[in-house]
Amino acid sequence: MLDQQLDFSLSALRKDSKVAQNFLRLVVWDDDAFSAENVELGMWHPSAYQEQVGYGLYVLKEFDPGKKTILLVHGINDSPRIFEGLVGAIPEDYQLLLFHYPSGFPLEYTSYALKELLGELISRYDIPQLDVVAHSMDGLVSKGMMVQADEPIRDRLRVFVSISSPLGGHEAASGVK
Repeated sequence: MLDQQLDFSLSALRKDSKVAQNFLRLVVWDDDAFSAENVELGMWHPSAYQEQVGYGLYVLKEFDPGKKTILLVHGINDSPRIFEGLVGAIPEDYQLLLFHYPSGFPLEYTSYALKELLGELISRYDIPQLDVVAHSMDGLVSKGMMVQADEPIRDRLRVFVSISSPLGGHEAASGVK
């Protein structure tokens, strides 16, 4: 039923005004997009989240295409805020990208959306390298993005760090016994 309501095409993703507004949008950690209400909306009503907030590839400082880039990808029912304490440990010659999404959508679609957003980033700015740090479920989303990635993305991927990700599956995913 959910698949019938969603348009998974590249053209639909690029036409989505919320996604376009959120592409490299400058934010602060307490941005409304990352609020507890929006996180919950994304988990339990992802279509409503998509209409109201949309997928986002955010920055904390103006984007500099010449800098090394670290993509931070949060886990299920969470936001980029989970990485706030990590920022002080990142060297100044790096910049951060924050990927925020409705965690109630299928992983395959979120992986696809991430791949398309990164493809657009590389197409526009030809960034030199991309490191990925993912937490929890988003280790699966990031891995899915890397499997789907085309050569321009793969050529720039240097490091993939997955924190507490269920890469071997999770007991809770087996359902009720």
